[in-house]
Amino acid sequence: MKLCISIQPGSMKEALKSLKRYTKLGEVVEIRIDNLKNLNLSRLLSLPRPEIILTYPWKSNTDKFNRNFEKYYTLLHKAAKNGVEYIDVEMSLCKKIIKRFRLEKINIPGLICSYHDYQKTPNNLHSIYDKMKRLNPDIIKIATKANRISDNRIMFDILNEAKNDKRKVIGICMGEYGEISRIIGGKFGSYLGYTCPEEKRKTAPGQFSYDQMKYLFRTDRITMETKIFGLIGNPVKYSKGIYFHNKIFSQNKVDAVYINILVDNLSEFFSSIMEYITGISVTMPFKSDVVKYIDRIENGAKELKIINTVLRKKGNLIGYNSDLYAITNILKKIRVKKDTRIIILGTGNMSRTILFACNIFGAKPVVVSRYIKKSRELTKHFDCDFTDYKNINGENCDLLINTTPVGMGTKHTMPPISTSIFNKKPYVIDVIANPSYTKFIATAEKFNCKTITGDEIFTLQARYQSSLFLELCK
Repeated sequence: MKLCISIQPGSMKEALKSLKRYTKLGEVVEIRIDNLKNLNLSRLLSLPRPEIILTYPWKSNTDKFNRNFEKYYTLLHKAAKNGVEYIDVEMSLCKKIIKRFRLEKINIPGLICSYHDYQKTPNNLHSIYDKMKRLNPDIIKIATKANRISDNRIMFDILNEAKNDKRKVIGICMGEYGEISRIIGGKFGSYLGYTCPEEKRKTAPGQFSYDQMKYLFRTDRITMETKIFGLIGNPVKYSKGIYFHNKIFSQNKVDAVYINILVDNLSEFFSSIMEYITGISVTMPFKSDVVKYIDRIENGAKELKIINTVLRKKGNLIGYNSDLYAITNILKKIRVKKDTRIIILGTGNMSRTILFACNIFGAKPVVVSRYIKKSRELTKHFDCDFTDYKNINGENCDLLINTTPVGMGTKHTMPPISTSIFNKKPYVIDVIANPSYTKFIATAEKFNCKTITGDEIFTLQARYQSSLFLELCK
């Protein structure tokens, strides 16, 4: 899949500066001229420059052309005369544009016939594609909003159909749910992948920067043979997995990519997308729910019934728990032993995994949570005690572990505990990996407590995961 850098300059100076820069990259550049003041097409299209797609969305023409077709056509006509390689025209205007070009005996540039739906991915997308085929453009572009993970499957099916039709088709699902289509579209034959110059200059929702597409995901190298790995959960945008695993794939020169996959319905994911995936990491809130989709569970994950890694092997889905591997090694490193007093904040799946590991070492854990019913069920299963945040200071503590999501991402907060607990000088662990240096860790260090960050836990479990992934890439 070729890459296209999409820009939306506000002036001719900005446009020409961008074209000079991108000429060296050898990529196609889309210039959206909706906001371009003092447009001068002969200057804009003068050589040397990269190949250009000229785009002026008809639906945004209210200011410049007042939806006046003649003025709109005149602009495209002038662009063609000045040697533009591609023009992007909305599906509803394609037939009319083609007819006028032929009538005036003008060589038509590469015509991209576009269909956009910024609200949804319609169920009748196949019939829309059939109508676009009948217009016989050089390239068909379909961009729709993904509101659920299964919307990507509709787009992938269109791309597979286009391969059989031997058509050049660009298929994109917009928004965070559709990000996977932008990265792995090449696996299904999508002709072009749109990127932005940098994160803050997106021209469409869900776009990645050129550097991310080219160097992180190596999108232009993805083919039908590329193995797809990824993280499923909600949220996934804070994960470091895309950086860790893609670096490992690149270093080992394997044809594989690791992506974030935003999922809010496991059943939809497994029925629509999982067949294209070789292996997945699983994060909140699905580490328990995913068990029912697995054919076989390995090692401690079987007793725990918590899975954070799924591999496809010979048609079967095999579940693992690399968090358990990481936590066990961490507890061994800090010499947890029988009767070590551990306070665990939270009652989620990571808390459950740590309780399982505590039993291996014979430690004495206490669970702290606002949810009494959940705490009671969890501690009954692991035969340990629980308390609430108000009474935490009454507990003896050698090791304090935060398993809650408090402090994740840009939220510089910490669990609702009194800092006086740090006076007991416990070893302090935060499982949050992003940011790696949380307020919880920073506060503990002010009290001279020894700490282990979520980044260290993440790295341990990710190394184990990557070894499993690489086995499937041989």
